[in-house]
Amino acid sequence: MDNEKIKMIEMLTIPVIKDLLIILYNKYKICDEEKIIELDEYKSELGSIKVSYNKENETKCVYIILKICDKNHDLGTEINKIKPYVTEDQWKQILTYLSTTVFILRTIYSSIYEKLNCTSDAYKNLSVDMQNTTIYLDGVDERIGIFFEECDS
Repeated sequence: MDNEKIKMIEMLTIPVIKDLLIILYNKYKICDEEKIIELDEYKSELGSIKVSYNKENETKCVYIILKICDKNHDLGTEINKIKPYVTEDQWKQILTYLSTTVFILRTIYSSIYEKLNCTSDAYKNLSVDMQNTTIYLDGVDERIGIFFEECDS
């Protein structure tokens, strides 16, 4: 994967990381709020991954984005929105994006968490729920989910 695609994935992860850290601050007061606000310097714009496909002889597209969700979010439901309509090569590329996104998300989150000098190591590492592919912190209700949202026509 080239540097431009890696940068695009990084931009996809930063806004949801900030959202999760704000939740941690509001619930547990474990991180410095001012430092969380300073995370704006890490991003210049909201990132997403755009996937185009053909459905019923019409070109459609979705954006793959990350958002806060609950433990009931199901990536399988999101995938079913487009999987029947993409080629095998496109599907392989989507899977690569998804796994790379989860890896980068977890890596960046841990790095930022350390820089914030948060008072608890309990929330330092994100885990992946293998049943529904949500990314979570032990003891925190809110999770990070992968969503496929239709492009505006």
